[in-house]
Amino acid sequence: MKRNARYMAVVVVGFGIDLGLALVLNRWVGLDLKLAAAGGFVAALIANYLLFETWVFRANNSRLSVLRLMATAASALIALGIRLAAITGLTRWISPSDALTAAAILVAAAALSLLVNWALVSRIFNRETEAR
Repeated sequence: MKRNARYMAVVVVGFGIDLGLALVLNRWVGLDLKLAAAGGFVAALIANYLLFETWVFRANNSRLSVLRLMATAASALIALGIRLAAITGLTRWISPSDALTAAAILVAAAALSLLVNWALVSRIFNRETEAR
């Protein structure tokens, strides 16, 4: 499978973990929408990092990298800040009073942070891959 297809598969899996867990934490556990979004985001970050390292960007001589993990976490924190700011702005404009509205807010904020994180993470792993 080509690297771009694998990357997209990981993003889709991560997005599912991210939004699915956020909705569960918000609606079933009762966490605030921002805290639920952060929980889903962190779980997806861990899953994505492991899949990027072991499947998408794997080379014969590759192994888990603390440096890439730290860089991935830093880019994720930037994207998380953007996501939480988007949720804050959207919930001031639209009340997340029902599950559909809450889901729409989460999807919009997640899409924005996904674009930011993709741009940053692809640079991290591509730079490391080129250096090998």
